[in-house]
Amino acid sequence: TTATTSTSTATSTRTSSSTITSSTSTITTSTVSTTTTTTLPPCFGSPEIVNGGDHSHCAGLPHGSSCSPHCDEGFELPGDITCAAGAWQVPGACAPAGAEFETESVVQVRLRIEADDLDSGSPLPAGSIGTEWAEANIDLLTDAVSEALSMPRSDIRLEVIPAGPNGEDEPGAFDLRIVTVVPSEISAEDAVADITNGLLGTGGGRSLADIIGAAVDATGANGGASTLSFTSSEASPASFIPAFAMAVPDWIVSGWGECSESCGTGTRRRSVACSSGVALPCIERKGAAPAEAEECKATGGCWIEPTQLAAGSSACA
Repeated sequence: TTATTSTSTATSTRTSSSTITSSTSTITTSTVSTTTTTTLPPCFGSPEIVNGGDHSHCAGLPHGSSCSPHCDEGFELPGDITCAAGAWQVPGACAPAGAEFETESVVQVRLRIEADDLDSGSPLPAGSIGTEWAEANIDLLTDAVSEALSMPRSDIRLEVIPAGPNGEDEPGAFDLRIVTVVPSEISAEDAVADITNGLLGTGGGRSLADIIGAAVDATGANGGASTLSFTSSEASPASFIPAFAMAVPDWIVSGWGECSESCGTGTRRRSVACSSGVALPCIERKGAAPAEAEECKATGGCWIEPTQLAAGSSACA
């Protein structure tokens, strides 16, 4: 990992001079110059990137410095992370290798989602609602964000993050990192306010937590609890990012693997992934996912009896 560093200062200079002339003498005043230097603050903490790994190597970099992004295995992101006057400028969201990127203006926010069992009144046990549950129900959560913001799913990127300290799971809670595309006609200030109000329900509509709760009741995805109540709060404030690289929603398909049988009818498989990290944006833009498996026929391992060999042949397959 490499990091580049530069020092930035703001300098102002004030100069004054005057000359007085008479018939007998000339008096020239001296010039006074004042210089003020201001050092812009460094970036504390680690930057956060959707589908990204540990970025502690970036923490504490001075203004104007940059560090390379670390993506999850099989993901990539062009560009560098930059510190600008104490704030991280993230180049985009990590996407599956091979994805095509486009640059958008976005708002990024991290929300804490917490659940309580209303019947028992006690904290939810480990293995119920938490990081694992959220990852298994990422489509439900994407639909909920889409409804809360009245926004197409293809303009939303979600990542589930453990809510506990040091990246540990916390029973009954999980964090959602949410990235949403901002229309060009909306100002940065209005975009941050609209997204925050829409997710927390402070703008008059239903909050994301209420929508998740209703969806859980409708689908039965309650993690073993009979009656759940969800709440949401900001784990980190929403921020506007003017140039953010996002993967264009599309299906990324690998080549076919070998047939499962060496002689006769079998199955061959390939990997199919949505460039957005979750399937819904690709379904919305590109339709249903391509098949991950198909029937295949193999003959390379078939044994041929000697009596079936053509005259003059001396080999068997």
